[in-house]
Amino acid sequence: MLSSGRSLRIVLQIESPPTPESSNPIGLLSIASSVTRRRSVIRINAAGLEWDTAASFDCSRSERDNRMSMPWTRGLILLAAAGIAALVIACGDDDENSATDTPAPSTAQPTAEATAEVTAANDCPAPTEEAPEVTVKTYDSAPEMTIDPEKSYTAVIQTERGAFTMTLRADLAPQHVNSFIFLARDGYYDGVTFHRVLPGFVAQAGDPTGTGSGGPGYTVPAEFTTEVPYTEGVVGAARTNDPDSAGSQWFVTLAEASNLNGQYTVFAQVTDGIDVVKCITARDPSTNPGAPPGDKIISIEITEA
Repeated sequence: MLSSGRSLRIVLQIESPPTPESSNPIGLLSIASSVTRRRSVIRINAAGLEWDTAASFDCSRSERDNRMSMPWTRGLILLAAAGIAALVIACGDDDENSATDTPAPSTAQPTAEATAEVTAANDCPAPTEEAPEVTVKTYDSAPEMTIDPEKSYTAVIQTERGAFTMTLRADLAPQHVNSFIFLARDGYYDGVTFHRVLPGFVAQAGDPTGTGSGGPGYTVPAEFTTEVPYTEGVVGAARTNDPDSAGSQWFVTLAEASNLNGQYTVFAQVTDGIDVVKCITARDPSTNPGAPPGDKIISIEITEA
């Protein structure tokens, strides 16, 4: 299929004595005639390809002979045009979109207006606490491994909308859990917004700049698994199209998202307060970069056992 940025235009112009056959457009080929008797010019322009030819009409020949030669000439032109069109269509669109920086939903998401109605219908509480001002921090390298994969770790995320609890999966993704715990204990997430919230898909946070492009200055290698599919409440690490590019950003799935399975590292599960996550204000910076800041994280408390 041709992309929106490419066009296919086939124009066949014959400068010859007007005939009934050439006085009107024929399908996708537009034929224009004039009274010039010396030559015929044919131009086919298809996706930047041009082909010109000229056929002389010999005034010394009978009009019958000239007319007899026209079907043969037109036949070749139509075959050439069809061949070029088939080639362009077969080539398709070679400008494939690169992978997005964050998980992409497999279906269209609700509009902001629809989201506001859903939020009101769910009687979500208004923000009750004020978050601290965010401090943008960067680090020279990833933290040393300090967690014990044999232990269990829990994170309580206090937001302006309320609190929810995540059980961290050090058994699945020890490096991601280690990084998350390090950043949380250093206050990295305090005051950070949920900058991208798509109802029915994900609520994403972890970028102190609030733009979706920020990070801690280091990356964490992929720890993909298919052991835990992306269902409601699963927590994954956001990344670019490079599998080993995860940083500080993370997301909570708000419904089943099987298209993410095996593509984004799973490192936690919301075990309490999913209703709070679903009440976080919807916000999509890709469609409305100037939207007000999203709901903020007040603090994250890490416990281990």
